[in-house]
Amino acid sequence: MAAAGLLGSDIGWLTIIGIAICIPVGIIGYFVAKYLNRKTYPLSIEVLEQLQLRRRSRQRQTRHRSAIA
Repeated sequence: MAAAGLLGSDIGWLTIIGIAICIPVGIIGYFVAKYLNRKTYPLSIEVLEQLQLRRRSRQRQTRHRSAIA
């Protein structure tokens, strides 16, 4: 907005053109990111062990909560 004021351009047109550019770029960016992230990467053994331990502790917590209620 400050740049538009310094250049003497119309702020309304600047906003309309900015929105017209941002919407398609955002949609294209979403699909490009979805395409690039389609591959699953193998986890290291340490990370896999941490995930399994966390799942077990969550299962214990839900069992403990259901036993209390």
